[in-house]
Amino acid sequence: MGIECEDSLYIFNKSNTLRKLCYRIVHHSNFETAILVFIMTSSFKLVIDSYVAEGTALSDVMSNFDYFFNVIFMIEAALKIIAFGFFMDDNSYLTDSWSKLDFFIVFSSLIDMAFDQVNIPAIKILRLLRTLRPLRFISHNINMKIVVIALLESVGAILNVLIVVFFVWVMFAILGMSLIGQRMGYCSVESGDYYGINQQSCLE
Repeated sequence: MGIECEDSLYIFNKSNTLRKLCYRIVHHSNFETAILVFIMTSSFKLVIDSYVAEGTALSDVMSNFDYFFNVIFMIEAALKIIAFGFFMDDNSYLTDSWSKLDFFIVFSSLIDMAFDQVNIPAIKILRLLRTLRPLRFISHNINMKIVVIALLESVGAILNVLIVVFFVWVMFAILGMSLIGQRMGYCSVESGDYYGINQQSCLE
């Protein structure tokens, strides 16, 4: 099966029929495509939420869509956990950094869905984590992963470049002050009529 975990969740061994089925599903060519479609659809739904007033019939429909997407993503996580194991063995679900992000978003969505009717400010904050759903697109797209990883690995080099640019700016700032500092003409109006020539002194 190409996995290290012998007993997923201490229940499903490698010869377990359900685990083999889950493994075949998550490795199916259309599985990742379907998940990407759901991620993009849920992201588009978040955009529409910004224009829907609470308490309306459309708001209730959008809430049902939230439940639907949460269930889909929980099923995805459950399939991968059963297929690969949870976190203790190599190549388990949570040993991958992108899977950790996915699981965090799914888990926070589960808590949000469980306490949807509870009027607690701390719980309502979890609803803001819905905005992280579009990030799951990165974890399911190989090209996006490569771009993000390359950016993260180049942060140190980018900081070095910024430091060099900063010192170049400082150098030209000092040069500019030395060459033209206090050498440019300006006018000062002391008092009285703004347009009076006698009260206005121009310094060269």
